[in-house]
Amino acid sequence: MLFAIGLLAKLNHSLTVYIEGQNSIVNNLPIPTVSICHKAAYIPAREIINHILAMGIDVMFFRAGHEKDWVDQSGHYETNFLSDLHHNISTMKDISMETRVILVRVWSDGFEAHQIKGKNEFNSLQIFTLTVIGPNYKNTKHNTVPFALCFQWQNQNDILVQLLKELKELRSPTLRYWGGNENQVYPTMVYLEMISNDYPERCSNTGTTQNGTFTHRWRHSCMFEDSIVPSCPSCHLKNIEYILSPPSVHLKRESTCHQCLDWWHRGVTKPKIYPIQHECFLDKIKNFPSVELSFEMMYNSITSLQEWCFSSTLSKTQKGVVIKKYLQAIGFATQCIPTLTKDLLEGKKASESLAYPAILRYFRTVDVEMKSCKTMPMYMCFLVIENP
Repeated sequence: MLFAIGLLAKLNHSLTVYIEGQNSIVNNLPIPTVSICHKAAYIPAREIINHILAMGIDVMFFRAGHEKDWVDQSGHYETNFLSDLHHNISTMKDISMETRVILVRVWSDGFEAHQIKGKNEFNSLQIFTLTVIGPNYKNTKHNTVPFALCFQWQNQNDILVQLLKELKELRSPTLRYWGGNENQVYPTMVYLEMISNDYPERCSNTGTTQNGTFTHRWRHSCMFEDSIVPSCPSCHLKNIEYILSPPSVHLKRESTCHQCLDWWHRGVTKPKIYPIQHECFLDKIKNFPSVELSFEMMYNSITSLQEWCFSSTLSKTQKGVVIKKYLQAIGFATQCIPTLTKDLLEGKKASESLAYPAILRYFRTVDVEMKSCKTMPMYMCFLVIENP
């Protein structure tokens, strides 16, 4: 009897420790749990990170207190992103020298899993993936895990915002288990390096237009002129030399050229608000500035447009003309302009309109800017590398 009681006690203890207890080993294994979020099958970003690290998959990391991890042998950073990130982390307090910083990339795209006769809302699927960057930026299929899978509806922007919110939380130093040959726990911080998409997906995620008059260059607004937009041979060679030069070589670049606009570099400004006054759009504007777009600039510009619309004494027709042209100039998504224009004219706040992009509501909360959505030369080649 005593033997049976003792055996039962050992069994209950084993169940608590290994299987059923709140802190049991099974319940704390880093196995991603699939749930539903915004009508999508979804795995929390935290669980994806824990899973990849616990599996011992090779990832690139930088130790917070070891400068040699961040720079090359010449003492130079490989990218401006790394330089800025290292500076921000070095100014933080209460972070140990051995804290590990890892980088991640977000990717999303739509596709047809199976051909369906006729068009309906179940034709296309949307997938989001999270990649923990491998050593020397060389990733394998094991570095990438799906974050969400859903039908390609309007909720895809909400899913992206959800992912960015979770990544923002992962910046906080947290003890995480690193498996493989290490089998140790290290304080770990996670930072978003980039959001990689093809052009249509990039425009959808950022609330910008694909084929507007002013947006022939990604993340910029300028008037396209066939005769002077392409760089002249001289500027073209200077740009190539500038791109291929090592970071240690600081080449002086010309700020003006009388032969071309050299839209890759010359004359681009980064204003907090679009620099043309609203009522100027009632007249024919000859010279549009070359402006670098950002979520901050678009947010401020739309807020300014809203305040002007509510206070202006112009007729609704004139206001409508100004609103449409102004939104075009800041690169706002073409398909959303009619709805936002109608709502503003009816006195509704821009942020309350269904046409207002989700990213503009949350870009400050998730601490992300449009420059994180990088252009991809030879995108199909990039796609093969990222998703072998």
